[in-house]
Amino acid sequence: MNYLKTLVLPVAASGLLVVAGCAPLSIPGRSTATQSPAVPVPATTAQRGDIQQTLTYSGSVQARNQINVLPKASGRIEQMFVDIGSPVHVGDVLAQLEQDSPEIAVQQAQANLAAAQAKLATVQAGGRADDVQAAQDALAQQQTKLNSMAAQGRPEDVAAADAALSAQQAKLNLMLTGGRPESVVAAQAAVDAAQQKLQGLQNGPTDDVRQAAVSAVNSSQAAVTAAEAAYAALGGTNAADLQALQGQVDALTAQVDAAKTAASSAQTALDSQTSSAAADVQQAQTAYDQAQAQLTASQAALNQSNNPPQATVAQAQAAVAQAQAQKAAAEANQTALEQNVAGACAPVPVGQNVNERAGVGGGITGTITTITASANGTACGVAKSAADAAVQAGDAAIEAAQGQLDLLQRGGAPASQAAEQAQVVSAQALVKATGARLNAVKNGGVQAQRAQLQAARDQARSQLTADQDNLNVAQARLAAAQSGTQDAQLKAAYEQVIAAREKLASDQAHLNQIVAGPQDTDVQQAQDAITQAQQQVALAQQPSTQQDIEAQRAVVNQAQQQVLKAKQPFTAFDIQQQQYVVDQAVATLRARENPYTDQDLQSAQASVNQAQAAVAQAQLGVQETEIVAPIDGLVFDRQASPGELVGPTSSIVTLIPPTLQVAINVDEGSLGHVSQGQSVSIQVPAYPDQTFTGTVTTVAPGVDQKTRTATVLIQPKDDAGKLKPGMLAQVSIIIGSQSDALLVPTQAILGTPAPNSQATVVTLDGGVAHHTIVQLGLVNPSVVQISSGLSDGQVVAVGNTGGLNNGDVVAPQMQTQTALAPIGVQ
Repeated sequence: MNYLKTLVLPVAASGLLVVAGCAPLSIPGRSTATQSPAVPVPATTAQRGDIQQTLTYSGSVQARNQINVLPKASGRIEQMFVDIGSPVHVGDVLAQLEQDSPEIAVQQAQANLAAAQAKLATVQAGGRADDVQAAQDALAQQQTKLNSMAAQGRPEDVAAADAALSAQQAKLNLMLTGGRPESVVAAQAAVDAAQQKLQGLQNGPTDDVRQAAVSAVNSSQAAVTAAEAAYAALGGTNAADLQALQGQVDALTAQVDAAKTAASSAQTALDSQTSSAAADVQQAQTAYDQAQAQLTASQAALNQSNNPPQATVAQAQAAVAQAQAQKAAAEANQTALEQNVAGACAPVPVGQNVNERAGVGGGITGTITTITASANGTACGVAKSAADAAVQAGDAAIEAAQGQLDLLQRGGAPASQAAEQAQVVSAQALVKATGARLNAVKNGGVQAQRAQLQAARDQARSQLTADQDNLNVAQARLAAAQSGTQDAQLKAAYEQVIAAREKLASDQAHLNQIVAGPQDTDVQQAQDAITQAQQQVALAQQPSTQQDIEAQRAVVNQAQQQVLKAKQPFTAFDIQQQQYVVDQAVATLRARENPYTDQDLQSAQASVNQAQAAVAQAQLGVQETEIVAPIDGLVFDRQASPGELVGPTSSIVTLIPPTLQVAINVDEGSLGHVSQGQSVSIQVPAYPDQTFTGTVTTVAPGVDQKTRTATVLIQPKDDAGKLKPGMLAQVSIIIGSQSDALLVPTQAILGTPAPNSQATVVTLDGGVAHHTIVQLGLVNPSVVQISSGLSDGQVVAVGNTGGLNNGDVVAPQMQTQTALAPIGVQ
């Protein structure tokens, strides 16, 4: 949000005096006897003057470039030769680190060099005597093993191998002799039985078998005939008749239920119909009185809604004032955040501790201070967003409170008014109905209705008696029909018929099979049984197959190979491998006698060279204990003190060149008014009476998505060198000006004014308030330009305008316009 700079408004020569205690203005055509009291309202007149619209932002003075000088070595600072503000040149010594550790590193590197030189001398001297003796012993051991392998196998190993071969050969001979005699006889008996079964199938069944099958079929046929006769004898009433009787019973049951309901309803109506006794008259009178009371209450509620109490109106007006106060507080917070003077957007004060360093013993050994901190962090952006939301919530609260006040003054919502009016109409109708009832009870007009209800009750009871008799008859007929054919008996007789038929079918199929003779499948199965029995005979005669015999022969061959291996366990290849081991032992002996090669000598020499380089590196570390300036400039900050332990990542001092710049952040909506080369005004708190000039040098090519601002860099003109890095600067950019413009105070605008937009003011012509739409031009925090809608000298309200309506009688309290000091907020 941009706030605009206010210039002094010229005041007419005659001036405007503050009016206090003036009487209300009289309005022509109105009677003062009936006129409402005039509301005192602060007011002023629209006048001509000059106005400027500016953009004002807070920024910071900073160096164009700055360099943090870091030491190349680690150590404790013995002496600092510069301080803040000291001028330095390239090569000047800024600080001196202690040299104890680097010198110790030099001594360590020199010791490593001596060790490398000693190893080189050892390589040049050759092998040791004990290593040569160990190699000779290993060679003698491997030679003895080679001689043993050449002597071949032991006698006991050869005897064990011969025994295993004899066992496997005996097993092979047993497999070649064939099976046992008793197994052959049993297999041949099975063949004879299978052949007899095949012969029986081919000869066919005998006459007695055929006669037995015929007798079984005749017996089953007789059983079927008897079961079917028993089932037919149970048949009485068919299913259709039973279903018809059941439907009749269900229909009559429904009629009885309906007749019972009608009789009960007629009795209930008769019971509710009372005579015109004194109790009935009293009851009717009470209902009428209650209806009258309800009508009176409904009418009173309607009258109260149309004319609300003054206390309720005052409470609603207080709610409006409270909402306006909350919005004003939210706008003040928003202004403070935009000016970076409060909350999360305020800069860090000069000298505030932002970092502390702990020493070896746990104490604080030093602090780092800062001049200012940037006000454009994430927390500041979040706080500004919250402030904008609070202002919007204030507007909504004012609108809601004002709506409640207007609704109360109009007598409530239209829906509520309609509901209350409906309650009045309903109460009036109830009064008429209860009055008519009271008259009927008093005049005895219910007797005819009572007689009619009694006749209806008697008729319903008669119908119920007739329907109940018909139902009893139908239920008796259904019971008589069901007693002749029981479901359980029918089901049992039918299951016996089904069982007799299934047995007849089975016996008939057996007879048909006997008459037709043996089937081809039965003959084929008998022949397959003979074939399988013959195969069992062959298996009994020769239990071992040719594959089993061949497998056993392979085992015998393997046992023969084991005998040969026992007689000669080591092959020529094994002896050759052992000879290779002996040759390797000979080579190892030669290596022990001459342990170092030319490569070993070169490696030892390389170690000596590396140790010499480490000595040179350590000596360079001693030289790097001096910290020198890399550029010309001034010491902007000193981050270390004598006695402090630092390393290659520790900043010692910060150097800056003499050239400075001012950085500000311009919001997205105002970027169109800022361009490179534009002149600006700069003020700093250190010189409140002096204004510096500057030129815009850089406008950032992009906008920060979080803060919606872009960075703008300004080159200040400061020949005297008064500006210092880190100073807080206020930058003003003029974006528009107008002379002889019609101006009114900003307080006269309802809501927040925006440049070149429409707004509403309250004019007080003739002592009567009118809401007038005007067109705004330039805007700043004190005054706004009225492009159209007002004329010179026209009176406008500048306070207490929220509750004024068109036509309200007011008493303008004229105020004098005063010059406001220039202000600006980012």
